Amino acid sequence: MLSLNGKIRHLALAIIDAVLVVVAFALGVYLRFDFMVPLLWFARLETLLLPATLINLAMFFLFGFYRRVWRYTSVDELLLIAVAVSAGIGGT
Repeated sequence: MLSLNGKIRHLALAIIDAVLVVVAFALGVYLRFDFMVPLLWFARLETLLLPATLINLAMFFLFGFYRRVWRYTSVDELLLIAVAVSAGIGGT
């Protein structure tokens, strides 16, 4: 069972990841259109941000990103990150 500090830490990490997913998704759209995004895409972006964020966070939880000790990472963890991010992108 996690202590309260562990739960707060996991929640903080999930919030940071959610913000980073939203920023990456939005930045990708802005870069796609050279920062002149058509109005139609703003509506699509608003529609896609929540599902994209939830799918990516679900993949991160399923692959155990928040259960690992990242101080001693190895190639195995790098491969795990690559697979989880690919699964999140594929789900989006």
